[in-house]
Amino acid sequence: MRVFEPTVIVLTAVVVGTGLELWLVAYRFGFVWVPVHRAAADLCFAAISVLVWAYLGRASNLVLADWRDHLRSVFTRRALVAGCLVLGAVLAIAMLAFPTPFLPAPGDG
Repeated sequence: MRVFEPTVIVLTAVVVGTGLELWLVAYRFGFVWVPVHRAAADLCFAAISVLVWAYLGRASNLVLADWRDHLRSVFTRRALVAGCLVLGAVLAIAMLAFPTPFLPAPGDG
């Protein structure tokens, strides 16, 4: 599993980097980044799937331990996770107002 963890980090950085490049400049420099982005996303999904299956049993034990323990760090961790989810949802909704460069303009057919 120690091979997949750094691989996920690198692939995530590639997916985010190529995604930002595609979002910011679209296809002005050609379509070279599209296959790189898709391949990195597919490989990242596969590596994350392997990690999820490998740590599923251990994670369920940790979740049960969190529910049993009423420590301050447990509530802090839960609040941090909930805050990240809310922030991600707010950012996703805020980005809906911006036009995407990947859809054809009205009248382009």
